[in-house]
Formats: sequence, C-alpha cells, structure tokens
Amino acid sequence: MRNFIILLFAILLFASCSNVAFKKPQPEFLEPLTEIPEKFQGVFVVPEIDSTKCIVSNLMIADDSINNGEFVIKSWGNYLFINEKRDNDTYDLTIGKAVRFLNYETLSIHYINLDSNQIQLFNIVATEKRGPGLSSNLYILENVNRNQFQNLLNTSRKMDVIRIE
Repeated sequence: MRNFIILLFAILLFASCSNVAFKKPQPEFLEPLTEIPEKFQGVFVVPEIDSTKCIVSNLMIADDSINNGEFVIKSWGNYLFINEKRDNDTYDLTIGKAVRFLNYETLSIHYINLDSNQIQLFNIVATEKRGPGLSSNLYILENVNRNQFQNLLNTSRKMDVIRIE
C-alpha cells in the first residue's frame, strides 16, 4: 500500500496538484474502514505517471497494510479516501473514484487544490511554505463539514486510472 500511496503522493506533489492537508482524517463525518471495498480492489496503473502496476486487495495496497497506523481509509459511495499521516500529525488525502455502469467502468484519482476564491470558506489553522516548483503554500484545514468537503470534492482535479485485472 505504501508504494501505491507514495507513488500517488509523489505524482501529486511533483505535479503541484494538492496544496491541502488536514488536522483529522477526511471526510470527518465518516467512520474508518478496516477493509477496502471490493470495487476498489484489483491491479491498476496510472498512465499519466508510468506503467508501474499497483495491486490492491481487501487489506493491502501494494505491499503495505491499511491497518498499520499510518493510514485511515474511508469510503463514501463511489469514492475511496486514503488519509496518510504526516510527521506533524496532519493528514494528506488521496481520493480514488470508481464508477461502474453496465459493462463500463471509469476509475480516477483526485486531488484537492484550494484557490484564492475558496480560502475564505475554510478554517485554515496553519500554512507551510513549500519547495520550488510546488504551490507556494500548503494549507492545513480543520473542522471541515460535509458541505465544505463536498465543495472540495466537486472542485478536485483528476487523473485517469486503468484496471488491468
């Protein structure tokens, strides 16, 4: 799991995509899972990154357990939320989406990037300066309610994912 998460976060960070971290695992209104739902299990690649395969099972992503204390996994409808604990007791968030209709499936990963029009909508408790090539600030959010989270989800950016098996 860590390899998949590291791959996703490296892509997100190097692509200057996500500029948000959270004080609590997101979304706050959902309880953590102990298993990954079946629709998010399989062998996947993210073509925009590279052709490395990632295997996701009910308890593992790549070679890491989802129950190792580093991750908090949540699910809501077609979304899987992977919260990774950072060194400063905040969480980075990677969002997976799986939509199936008849024999058609669309898979993607999403990332959140606050822009200047959204900043006043959230409780930003801290900001961190980031390195060259990345968004200038990382915003740490706290007390994100359901409507705020839905706003973040609706304005998230995505990368397509392909299921191999």
